[in-house]
Amino acid sequence: MAQTKPKFMLIEHGRYFYQRKVPLEFQTAVGRKKWRAPLGDDFDTAYDRLKEIKSDHDTLLKRLKSPEERQDYRTAQRHKREGEKAARKAAEDAAYEKWCHTSGIKTEEEEFFEIHGEDDEPAWEKADRWIAAFDHERAKDMNPTQDDIDGVRNLLGRLARSDGDFKVELPPHPEFKALVADATDAAKSRISFAPFSEPMDDDEYHDRLVDVHRSLFGDHVQPPSAPEDRDAFDVAKMLLERRIARVARNPDTLNKVAEKFFRFAQLRKKTEDKYRRTIERLVAKTGDIPVGQVTPRMLRDYRDHLKNKRCPLLPSSIRAEFTPIMGLFSYAVDEELIEISPMVSVKLPKERRAVEEMKWLPFDIDEVSRIFAALDDVWGQPVRGLSDERRDALRMAVRVLAHTAMRPAEFMALRPDQVDDRAIRVEGGKTKSSWRVIPLHPEIADFPAWLHAGGLAAFHNSKTGEAQTDTVTVLRHNFSRLVRSKMAQPITDRRKTLYSLRSTFQNAMRRAGAPKDVRRAILGHVESGAIRHYDDGPSFDLLRKWVEQADPRD
Repeated sequence: MAQTKPKFMLIEHGRYFYQRKVPLEFQTAVGRKKWRAPLGDDFDTAYDRLKEIKSDHDTLLKRLKSPEERQDYRTAQRHKREGEKAARKAAEDAAYEKWCHTSGIKTEEEEFFEIHGEDDEPAWEKADRWIAAFDHERAKDMNPTQDDIDGVRNLLGRLARSDGDFKVELPPHPEFKALVADATDAAKSRISFAPFSEPMDDDEYHDRLVDVHRSLFGDHVQPPSAPEDRDAFDVAKMLLERRIARVARNPDTLNKVAEKFFRFAQLRKKTEDKYRRTIERLVAKTGDIPVGQVTPRMLRDYRDHLKNKRCPLLPSSIRAEFTPIMGLFSYAVDEELIEISPMVSVKLPKERRAVEEMKWLPFDIDEVSRIFAALDDVWGQPVRGLSDERRDALRMAVRVLAHTAMRPAEFMALRPDQVDDRAIRVEGGKTKSSWRVIPLHPEIADFPAWLHAGGLAAFHNSKTGEAQTDTVTVLRHNFSRLVRSKMAQPITDRRKTLYSLRSTFQNAMRRAGAPKDVRRAILGHVESGAIRHYDDGPSFDLLRKWVEQADPRD
């Protein structure tokens, strides 16, 4: 039997390599477009090593999804590269100095001092020139200055007059390339052009400024004694410190405070993910700025953006979008990060529709019968684009939802240990009251065996075999196609959807005569108030009685 090559494994000349493309959005932080590592020539050893590297990179990519973590990693990698570069430069400088002395010529530093002598200008007076140089490097327009061009011209002259194989790298500016093209062959042979480095980000700019501050104004520096010079010294130091403060990372940016808020609120994972996506959409409009810099005007602009989208959000959806935003700023006020929430001055649109107009509508008895017939007529036969396993899974999902009143997300999250021949134990649902036990309806007696056999895996990604990020999408999409276009008599009411199966079974229990508290218990709704602490709700036998008597087709 042919051996299947694992993902990310490359075979070249009988040897194994790990090769994986770095996602585009992470390439700047990682500093490369792909990872590649040798794994050896033994398959078993190579496979074990591949799994280790893949696991490490999976963990890293998960971390890098956070903008804060991504910037931290990029800065750490830069520090590592700078340390390695400094070590190489020290070795190169030592070799260069030895070569100069062996060749009987002066080093550049010795030549400079011979021509210009000692620099009498106090070092702190050069602070503004350092800042100007950094600002030039940070600018998108990185064209060399005339001083840069003159420096390269002088360098080429020195290389033409000296012997040896000392190499020099230059950035590929057209001006530098033109000078090298006109240089002697001896000079050309010792010049190479390196790619442009990434533009200097705020963290690197901050580090450079801190280095200058430490060098020019550190504890080892003796301030001038003359009053006028001391004033100039203090002003230069203050201006540099202000610039450092402006680019220093603020610990209270929107993303950072949001993560603290999520941890404090102890949100359920799905709720936390939903809230995080909302904050990411807000940050995309405002930038990841400190919470204290968010103004009511920014939030009103975001509200208006939601109202004026190509597909405008309804008032209820806008209010839902602002729920985590309001929670974030309330948390910031409580933690004394800000004095007042900017949401105080933001008015959200009111929902004018009646509940009856907004809610999902249940399917009537005739519609349920037609849906169940379509499960066999449409999904009971081969369908282009659907595997047999997925067709069976879709049929099972609809049958279970129609006989349990579970939310679709609750069904997709079920584990084998939550289901047996007696009941389905729903855990970790939308709310705390969602934790409940639903007796198994006789019409879905085959569900436990199907689930224990790994039936839900049919909803996993067909290419990777991994669980989908949005587990309900596949089910919702295929059910919508079934009832809107595949059935002989399509159901076109847009308020009748997959979620409608929940209220459909609730109506079936009501028609069977089930008491209200039984229906609430099956739905996962509870009585409000202190009674919740003293009442466990209807017994399991009572729930089973009414579940078994309810039939959404009758």
